[in-house]
Amino acid sequence: MNNYMAELDAQGIQLGYTVVTDLGDEVTIPTGALRGLIANMAIEVAPDYNGVISGGLQKAARDGFNTMRMLGQSMGKSRFPCTLPIGSGNEDNDFGMNGHFYPDQEAAILAETTGAIALEVNTNG
Repeated sequence: MNNYMAELDAQGIQLGYTVVTDLGDEVTIPTGALRGLIANMAIEVAPDYNGVISGGLQKAARDGFNTMRMLGQSMGKSRFPCTLPIGSGNEDNDFGMNGHFYPDQEAAILAETTGAIALEVNTNG
């Protein structure tokens, strides 16, 4: 189970799992991900025990994996390019949109720790 969960983590599916070393250890993933973990682990170990993988187990594993993906992956906030029009009627200072296009994001300084890198102000790109 530790190897399977490490593989999910490497794929970007981060469920907050902590390594299990004893049968009494708590499995630290969201409750909604348990069904997927159980079904996928059953398929993983089935050959070791001459187990039969039924169609229902395959469906439970597939559905559970999709749930684990939804729970364990987060989407970053979208930034619209400055060449994209904001749309007719959206030019309003109340919302910070005072032109016909989204603001230029190139001048914003983004740290490497945020996972995104952009040009800093007064740099030669």
